[in-house]
Amino acid sequence: MEYNKEQARQTVNKHMNKDFLRHLEIDDLKRLAIYHEKTARDLKIRAAEMQKNHDMKAKIRQRVNKITREHKQLCIAMMHEMECGKNFDQAARYGASISGRDLVFCQTSLKRFVFEEKNKARHARKMATFKLAKCGFTNEEIAARLGVHRNTVSKDIRDAIEARRMVI
Repeated sequence: MEYNKEQARQTVNKHMNKDFLRHLEIDDLKRLAIYHEKTARDLKIRAAEMQKNHDMKAKIRQRVNKITREHKQLCIAMMHEMECGKNFDQAARYGASISGRDLVFCQTSLKRFVFEEKNKARHARKMATFKLAKCGFTNEEIAARLGVHRNTVSKDIRDAIEARRMVI
């Protein structure tokens, strides 16, 4: 916030008019001046502390974002290894070797990443199933379009209907 002398003067005048100051003794005026100097110093110190805090939080956010990006890249690299024919343990060992992280961290990260990806895909499939069912397609037609079994389609539709009942 920019310092505005006119606003500061108006604020002081609002609370201490000239008549009030005229009635003060010299000692009282000196004490008042010292008080305002201390207040101004305290405010400057507090503003500097707040700015330092803000800068520190911004650095932490940047670090967290960098770690998150690196973590996601590690998970993608491990998933790529699995797509190339390696099993889960081999992919986790590969992740540990390229990242310098321990094996348990890589295994946990890969499990979580795979689980999240499966959930996203499952949710997208369920939404597509429900939309096609609303358009009047049969379970067999939906199954053929989405490449799943017709029982999966019927379960997805049943789950969607039950979920709507719970909301209503």
